[in-house]
Amino acid sequence: HPQTGSVYGNDFPDISVQDTVRLQLKMLKSIGVRGVKCVVGGSFGGMQCVEYAAQAGTSANPWNLDGSSSPFVRSVIPIGCGAAHTGWQIAISEVQRQA
Repeated sequence: HPQTGSVYGNDFPDISVQDTVRLQLKMLKSIGVRGVKCVVGGSFGGMQCVEYAAQAGTSANPWNLDGSSSPFVRSVIPIGCGAAHTGWQIAISEVQRQA
């Protein structure tokens, strides 16, 4: 931790699906990928698919490198996920993390 000089532990900032996808898109851009035909994922990967569609699934997005009218991500196949979790799902996930 830069302010305390110790390890982050429980003080580490929360990381969201949006953060994960934003980093993946930056990486793809940095290695020169011009577009993605399809993003496929299940469970957490499925939530990332939904976020890919939100962040890079339209032609008017900052990830469109070649200036074409095509979206950077052309299609997504989310499997076994929802766009948002219910309180019940969040609680079950927390129990699994602590087990």
